[in-house]
Amino acid sequence: MTTNHVVGGSNPSGRAIFKRSALKTSLIVKLNFLILGLALAVYFISDLKKQGLSSTAITVMGLEEKSPSRSARLRGAVDWCETRVKQVSLPSGLRVVQEGMKWLAYNGEAQELNFVEVEKWFGRFCKVEAEFVTPDTIEAATLMPALGVQYIKGADKTLEKSVDGIFVWGKQVFRSQQMEEAIATLEGLPVKKVSQ
Repeated sequence: MTTNHVVGGSNPSGRAIFKRSALKTSLIVKLNFLILGLALAVYFISDLKKQGLSSTAITVMGLEEKSPSRSARLRGAVDWCETRVKQVSLPSGLRVVQEGMKWLAYNGEAQELNFVEVEKWFGRFCKVEAEFVTPDTIEAATLMPALGVQYIKGADKTLEKSVDGIFVWGKQVFRSQQMEEAIATLEGLPVKKVSQ
């Protein structure tokens, strides 16, 4: 009496075991790739929150502009609110000062400003769009103070402006229509309405 054992032959239970085994392996491989993908996504999100996109990530994802134009390289933003601002002042003598939970304007007499409107002004103008220029395009003798800034912590700073409309903030030299607007609208911040 001889028995023929054929692997995967006509034995239905053998084929079922092989299919279940292959299915389990396939499922495990897919699950591993999903877990790996999730881990990489979490890593990139946390890295992005900490420091922005790295140059390697930009290159890998193909986001790098091949040959940026000169004007694109010279555009950017200037953030002059390095920390919480306590006071801004103009050469005209106007000072806008935070005292407690109030913003006050001093220009001869003290007036309480609308707190929300002052905060909106800072939110709109703390980081201004800029077109950077080379420092040799201005003459140091033509620089005049345009905006004095005092912080809650840290040294006071002054934004300077040349006669031809170029601003200097630390080592940043730039033109900015938005900064021009910030300075122009500072004097027009609304006074707090007294409720009766």
